[in-house]
Amino acid sequence: MNLEKKETLDETVAHIKEMQIEALQTVHEYLMKLIPSMEEVIGELTGEKKDDTEEYLFQVIEGLNWVIEIFNGTSSLINEKSTVMEKEKINQEVLRLSDAMISKNYEQAATILDSGILPFLNELKQISGMYVNNNY
Repeated sequence: MNLEKKETLDETVAHIKEMQIEALQTVHEYLMKLIPSMEEVIGELTGEKKDDTEEYLFQVIEGLNWVIEIFNGTSSLINEKSTVMEKEKINQEVLRLSDAMISKNYEQAATILDSGILPFLNELKQISGMYVNNNY
């Protein structure tokens, strides 16, 4: 590889890393809203349902999908030095959630959100917070 191509490759890698950092900073801000919303919808699903609980649940799941897209796009940076967060673990929880949603078993969905998804989101919030504070 000649020097010019190496510099271009290095610039591309640096640009990708910069974009990943920006994505983690953005997802951190979003998680500050999504996590409380998810906790609220879990409470509604396991307690007193409201007229719009199902719609609220679908909105929360849309947000979750976006967060997972960001995680998938940044996991190489998150796990750069060692495996900190495993894709397989969250993928299993998402599949379980999908099954619960397909069968309209919202109590099971609430359990999965609470025990499988929220821990992932809280961990991602903690990790992404390091990039907000430039502490990586």
